[in-house]
Amino acid sequence: MTAKSDHHLSSKIIVVTAVATIVGCAGQTGPVPTVCAPGSTQACSCLSGAAGAQSCNLDGQGWSTCNCTSPSTTPPVYYPDTGVSYDSATFDLGTTPPSTPPSTPPSGVGTKSCAEVDQCVLACDLTNDACVQACVAQGTAAAQAAENTLITCTINAYNNTCTQKCQQQGQPCIDCLNQACSAEIAACYGS
Repeated sequence: MTAKSDHHLSSKIIVVTAVATIVGCAGQTGPVPTVCAPGSTQACSCLSGAAGAQSCNLDGQGWSTCNCTSPSTTPPVYYPDTGVSYDSATFDLGTTPPSTPPSTPPSGVGTKSCAEVDQCVLACDLTNDACVQACVAQGTAAAQAAENTLITCTINAYNNTCTQKCQQQGQPCIDCLNQACSAEIAACYGS
């Protein structure tokens, strides 16, 4: 065969495969697979080159547009995607942590796990210490301790171990924070 006939044959095979795939999938029913955990967040790139964040849609079928409105001045927090089983190599961009863990221990002990407490904390405006403390107070004594340890680890790693890698807050920063706080993340979310 000539190169032209090989190319023509390859084109026909690609078209036949594409048609078979479309026809074969058209009649399928069942649950639509999700691409992300509803409400989870991840890092994204802004047109300016700065880092932004986007949230998973409520149906888990896709991500919102990249939010680039307020650049981060404090370290980003990276946690495992709580909608799927724990995978130590896969973390989503959460939000920025407070500059310190809650200044006073919360009054009372709740019933929530560290993972539940952490999701509540990430929903707060993290400069609002009262919101962070209210979330932490909902956790068991162990959850409260684990959450404060996780916040402290992230802050310390950002300011020490990962400072150089976090100057641009890209993937090297994410990897460094995940590695530096992997034990704390596993303790909070359960390995």
